[in-house]
Amino acid sequence: MTQKRQATQQPIFQKFQQVGAAQAGQLQQRDEEIAQLRQQIEEFQQAPATGAGVPQYPIQEFVPLRLRQGLTQPRKYFDPTAMEKLKQSIAKVGVREPLLVRRGSDDKLEIISGESRWRCSKALNLETLPAVESDLNDEQALEIALISNLIRENLSLVEETDSIIALMGLKFALDAESLSQALIRIKNLRRARSLDDEQVVEEMEDYYSGIITLDTLAQIDRIFAQFGLTLESFVTNRLIAVQKMPENLLAAVREGRVAFSKADVIRRSNLPPEVQADLLQEAEGGLAKSELLERVKELKQADAHADGGAEGDPPQQFRQSAQKLYSQKAWKQIQSDAKLKKKFQRLQSLADELLAALQGQE
Repeated sequence: MTQKRQATQQPIFQKFQQVGAAQAGQLQQRDEEIAQLRQQIEEFQQAPATGAGVPQYPIQEFVPLRLRQGLTQPRKYFDPTAMEKLKQSIAKVGVREPLLVRRGSDDKLEIISGESRWRCSKALNLETLPAVESDLNDEQALEIALISNLIRENLSLVEETDSIIALMGLKFALDAESLSQALIRIKNLRRARSLDDEQVVEEMEDYYSGIITLDTLAQIDRIFAQFGLTLESFVTNRLIAVQKMPENLLAAVREGRVAFSKADVIRRSNLPPEVQADLLQEAEGGLAKSELLERVKELKQADAHADGGAEGDPPQQFRQSAQKLYSQKAWKQIQSDAKLKKKFQRLQSLADELLAALQGQE
């Protein structure tokens, strides 16, 4: 069974070359190729090439992928422990899996997939590396890099979340903030208000006319399914948590200094930044998640005793703010200013999220 499947499929580097030759506008075709890329990369890793027939290039010709402003590499951190293991493996058997590269304007080979192998090979003073060259533009190169990293599962949860958003942003031509807010809104409309997809498209017409369609929603669901996720679980358990997480906690997760679950406990504590910084140090020092939860509980109890000041009437304050927002003058400003529109969108998403949480407690 396995032999038959492998015999009918092309090597992964041939698939990459086909993607490189495809037209950038064929978005639906690229969506369908994610599933094929996943299967082929997995098979390629299980039975790596011996290097026969794959060109070898001088190691000094390789450079990391260089993208135009606004597009960034999915990998921002290389775990030292994992890199040491890879280096030991390469020292024993060499680089058996070719790198995927494209030719830069200065004739350098930009690495789309395989930067870890290149870094370890440089450290070992290897002279050449096997590579497959493909003609990919910035968007195509980044998409392949994202897919490759996601399939290899060597990204932190934060990098993985950023990568999925970047991948979808490329596909639907939306910036990360707009796409994130759209996903939150879709999740809330589906779950909190139990709307079907036709009603979701209708509700989002004001801000995403022609962008969020029935076909778009189907594509989004298919992309998440390829990575074992649903839109709802991604938004609830990852996207919102990452958006709300302070930068110092995000950096600690990206750099492998603390697990995402522990960083999220610190974030959810809503304790002052300086207290969160102390908790982060304790977590990095090996404090278990259960112990961290207990520490947060103790600190919040102490904070409650120390803070006896009255906060006024929150419901009344909210009503007053809402009345000001919906005044004719304020509403005209919001409608005419793109930045204000985005802020209002975020407010709407937060309101939907709060309503959903309240309904869940009924």
